[in-house]
Amino acid sequence: MAVATDLTNLGAVLRNLEDHKRSLKCLEEALRIYETSQKPVKQAFTLYSIANVHREQNELDIAIMQYKRAHEIFEQYHDRIMSSHAVVGLASIYRKQGKIHESLRLYKDVVKVNREINFRQGLAHALRAVGELLLTQNEPQQAIEHLLESTEIFAELRDKQSEAEIWKKVGNIYAENLNEHAEAIRAWKKTKELQLELNEFYSAIDTLERMAQLAKQEFCDSDLALKLFHDAHDIAVKIDNRKKQAKFLNAIGIIKWHQDAYSEALKNFEKAFDIYHKIKDPAHEGLMLNSIGVTLHKLGRYEQALNRLQKAVELNRKAKVQLIEGHGLAAIGDIYHDLGEYERAIYHYQASLKIRQKIGDYKGEGWMFHSLALVYSDQEVHDKASVYSTQAQIIAEECDDIELRRACNEFTVKSQAKKNIC
Repeated sequence: MAVATDLTNLGAVLRNLEDHKRSLKCLEEALRIYETSQKPVKQAFTLYSIANVHREQNELDIAIMQYKRAHEIFEQYHDRIMSSHAVVGLASIYRKQGKIHESLRLYKDVVKVNREINFRQGLAHALRAVGELLLTQNEPQQAIEHLLESTEIFAELRDKQSEAEIWKKVGNIYAENLNEHAEAIRAWKKTKELQLELNEFYSAIDTLERMAQLAKQEFCDSDLALKLFHDAHDIAVKIDNRKKQAKFLNAIGIIKWHQDAYSEALKNFEKAFDIYHKIKDPAHEGLMLNSIGVTLHKLGRYEQALNRLQKAVELNRKAKVQLIEGHGLAAIGDIYHDLGEYERAIYHYQASLKIRQKIGDYKGEGWMFHSLALVYSDQEVHDKASVYSTQAQIIAEECDDIELRRACNEFTVKSQAKKNIC
């Protein structure tokens, strides 16, 4: 019996070292001793261990057979905890094989048994598995119920890692399956708190970013989004991740820009640019120079705006970031248009249009046609303006671009008004 015990322990060590062949050899020798010595419970434990090794080697049919043998013995000797472990082993294999109904039935049995015997750890894991399987069956509300119960038990067990993972999953379901965005924010807030307690700073940053994007896109709550981006930025500063710092400064700048707080937006864009410059990230340097340029344009600082945008175009051209180069050229065109230097505006719009066509940016192509239509209209070259406007309208319809369609409609109304006046 001492030899069998040592063989069992050695088998477990070798399994952890992923030496499955030697692990099985030790466990099978121990099993023969237990069978000869008529130690059925120890035999069942060893069968369970052997099944685990076979499952890890993807020898699923053998694993199923061993789990079933172990389960029968545990049931016979009223070891309900180990019996439920064996059932979980079977359920996990059926899940892997895509036998979702069989797997779900077994996990529900495990939930029932673990409730009866008050085995909290087993109950928490089984509830989690049931919730995940229900989600694959397109039953998100039922999935949520099981997952939420599992978070309560994991909190009771002080298993913060598992609790955080499930809160994250709950938030995903609320956001993606149920469109209950306020609930998603609440779930992810709990996720973030646990991640910070676990010192998982990168995970907490990702959670905050997702919350901020949801607040911005679904609630149009820019103040909440700003707070969340600021929180993410603070953590990035704490762990000295400069790339993340710059990313969040840019996000904050964009929100401020859309709030017409151009001076504050400019400060954030410039800070982000400085970071990207220091870490030698030319692609993002060019992106930030574009943002700085268009913000300076909004502030009426045309000469400075042109200077930054021309540097951006040069930098993006060298970095071969064609889309951002195209944006910069279009922004320069906008400034020359406002200054009444129409030929320069047309030159830059045409250069941007050429890039959009080259890289397949169809929506961007539509916007350049629209910009050209505006310039030619201001020059009262109405035939060209009409041609470009029509091309922009076609793209707006094909791409279902609501903003471009609205801009084209406004252009048409203004053009018609001019004709009526004439």
